[in-house]
Amino acid sequence: GTMKKRNIILFFSMAFLIAAIMYGRTLSELFKAVIHREDSSHGIFIPLLSFYFLWLKRSRLKEIEMRFSPGGLILVAIGFLLYFFKNGSEGFFFQSLSFIIIVSGLVFFFMGKDLFKEVAFPVLFLICMIPIPRDIYITMGEYIGNITLGISTWVLSQTRVPFLRENLLVHLPNISLSVNIGCSGIRYLISYFVFGIAYAYIFRTRLIDRILLVGLTIPISILASVMRLMTIFLSAYYIGAFMAGHRPHILISWSVFFIVLICAITFDRFIAEHRVLKKEKKETKSEIHK
Repeated sequence: GTMKKRNIILFFSMAFLIAAIMYGRTLSELFKAVIHREDSSHGIFIPLLSFYFLWLKRSRLKEIEMRFSPGGLILVAIGFLLYFFKNGSEGFFFQSLSFIIIVSGLVFFFMGKDLFKEVAFPVLFLICMIPIPRDIYITMGEYIGNITLGISTWVLSQTRVPFLRENLLVHLPNISLSVNIGCSGIRYLISYFVFGIAYAYIFRTRLIDRILLVGLTIPISILASVMRLMTIFLSAYYIGAFMAGHRPHILISWSVFFIVLICAITFDRFIAEHRVLKKEKKETKSEIHK
């Protein structure tokens, strides 16, 4: 008990000291990015989810004996190396990443390999709150935007709505709409992808199942983005150009996001329950035959 308390105190003291000396500005910028940048708004929920993952493991964590493990110093060293990657927006990304890796290494060093195995995912999951470097974000946004806009305009062509597309511009009879990076679907992709990681960790046990579930968030995000663009196009044409304004745009975006999310979760839980019932019926039949 005494050793456990000592190791916990040493861990938090060292983590706080490193944060205060080296990462004060980086952590401040990270906090501001999560609060103010629209492409990082999902980051608010990441620490809460990490704490929830740890809470799920609370019984197991109490049973593990803490002991020093020198292997953690390797992670600490890697973290310090990443700290010196200073190249524009990528520098901020690597410095934020380096702090999380250093914290992981300190957990490994002060609390041991067995405990580290249990908390590695909840701690490393914090990486998801770091904003993607701007250059990569823009490149991804342009690529996804072309895909979602291409599908959306094809669907729109199947309706009676007259329109003309010029690159990322869509001209309707009463308004011209520009699909910029923020409207490309990149925000949906990041949010669904991060949520998919958390959902897979809780509801899947096999690694292959987790990977497949997270992979499915990509087509789901594209579907949601197409639905959002179609809703904006149709409402702007049939209801009025004001529907493409800021407030209706935000309302449509959040509504589509949650509708698709709830539908995806409901469908997954339905399939999961169906499999359980099917398995139970099969076991019941085998017992009857015996």
